[in-house]
Parts: sequence; C-alpha cells; structure tokens
Amino acid sequence: MRHVLIAFILACGSPEPESGALCQDGLDNDQDGLTDCGDPDCLVSTACEPEARPEFCTDCWGQSTGWIKVVTGNDTSCGLHESGEIVCWGEHGDGQLDVPTGTYTDLATAGSHSCGLLDSGAIVCWGENTFGKSSPPEGDFTEVAVGKFHSCGLSIEGEAVCWGLGSAGNLNAPAGPLHGIEAGFDHTCALNEANEALCWGTEEEGKTNPPDTTFQQISSGGAHTCGVSDSDEVLCWGSDIFGQSSAPANENYKQVSAGAAHSCAIESSGSLSCFGLDGFDTDPENWQPVASPEGLFSQVAAGELNTCAVAEDSRILCWGDNLNGQSDPP
Repeated sequence: MRHVLIAFILACGSPEPESGALCQDGLDNDQDGLTDCGDPDCLVSTACEPEARPEFCTDCWGQSTGWIKVVTGNDTSCGLHESGEIVCWGEHGDGQLDVPTGTYTDLATAGSHSCGLLDSGAIVCWGENTFGKSSPPEGDFTEVAVGKFHSCGLSIEGEAVCWGLGSAGNLNAPAGPLHGIEAGFDHTCALNEANEALCWGTEEEGKTNPPDTTFQQISSGGAHTCGVSDSDEVLCWGSDIFGQSSAPANENYKQVSAGAAHSCAIESSGSLSCFGLDGFDTDPENWQPVASPEGLFSQVAAGELNTCAVAEDSRILCWGDNLNGQSDPP
C-alpha cells in the first residue's frame, strides 16, 4: 500500500479537490469568501505523496487537528489520530509509510521501522525488518516501544517482551510488572511498581544506570536517557557531550523526550524547552542550541535530527532536518 493520507488531512497531491477550492493560489476558487488554507474545503481532498506534492501546497501541512500522539525517528515520523488511525510521513524506502489498516491505541518508531498497538491488544510492525525487529510475537499487549534494531511490548501482566537484535542485551528485560516502557538506540527502560527506572541493553556512558529516585515518565535516547521525576524535575543520565542531558532547572515538567543528541521537555503550562545539539555539525566551535519554538504543547518527540510535537490545539508541528519530508506533518 502506498502512503495514503486520509481524508481529514489536507489537499495537495491532486491540487484541485472535488469542492473546486485550490490550495495556496491566493484565489477564492469556490466563491465562499475563503482562500487557501483558510478554506476548510482545501483540507478535505484526496491523498497525496509528500515527495510529489506541489510547493504551493506545503503551507497547508500541519493544519489538520485531532492528533493525540506523534513519534519521530531517523527520516520518518508518525502520528496517532483520535480516530485510532496512524499516518506516517518521510522516508519510504523500506515501507515505513505502509501502515497496516486498523484502529490503534499507541505507536512507536525508530524511523526505519515502526510498531503500533491495535485496540485488540495485538502489536503490528512495518518498515525494515532487519534482525526480525518488525516481527512481533503473538499475544495481548498494553504498551509498545521501538529501538534502532529491536522492539518491545508490555504484556497484560506487565512483563516486557522484546524481539530483534539481542547482542547488546536488548532482549534481556528484567522481570515485571513494568509500565512506561521506552526503547532507545540500543537500550530500553521502564518503570517498576515502585516507579523506579530499570534499564537494560548497552551500558554506554551510563545510560542504563538511572538515579535512585522515582519517576512519572522516562524516555530512552541515543546515548542518554531522561525522565520526569515525582518532584516534576527532568533528570537525565548517560552522555552529555552535546548538552542533551542538561535540562533547564525547573520543578514544573510533565513530559520529556530524549532524541539522538538532543532532548525536549514540556512544562505543566505547555511551554517547551529543548536542549542539546542542533543539526549535523559536531564541531564544538559550531554547536548551536537546539530550537525551542514558542507555543503550548501537550506532547513532544525528539528524533535524530528533528523534533515533532502535538500543539495545544491538537495539530502536529515539526522542525529540524527535513531531508526526507519527516518534518512535514499532515
């Protein structure tokens, strides 16, 4: 199945929707007093491919609402809509955009492959399947997590089940019950019943050695891990070479996301703070702080070289690297 953006997304691949309204031509084509992205008729057209859409239509991207979660990885991003549908955008070389039909309650991506949790409790995965990382076991699950070469799910009993490459110990999950599972590049973390963080996989630079405290939520990144403590602080451990583990001092955070070399955290007010490396250049003399856009957000996902977030009005916004369209949300 080719990349299909559902009817509630936007107009562009065929720039003239059935209504007769054209996107981004500056004209009121259907004579309803509205033009371009300000005309709802421009947002209810047929599907389009991001790599083929005309430039005049890009301003309509990021205008659809109803999104409850966004994830992003290397060259691919995906969103979960309140309808239960998942839509992905970006690189398509290994079927990363071919989301299986179904109604979903959760999703995760590492870019080259993604997995979703169906409302039936089954996990389905798509994209690259190196090492069997996109071949989940049968069973009923409550959560799903995706790393670079492995994937994990939490069973109804709270036991972590992982599949894919296990050479770094990625598949050696501790006994449960667990919750809040998150997979990074080659490590995974989850919370136990006491809300303590437990991590397994590659122990590079201490990213699997969490502090002795309790957490509300955690996120596994490239060579670091971050979590929101029960005192609403963001605590990170592992590599800090780019400042990706140095969160701004605050005791008012509600969510954090650890990317490859940067992290982003949302305050209880909805304000967003990002920290770490911005871009490709790893020369210390050329380092720039990662962008922290204005606005209010409900959820954020830090990727490899880009970031996506769900805004307060349920739109998805992305920024950073866009080489393969991974920062062009519906």
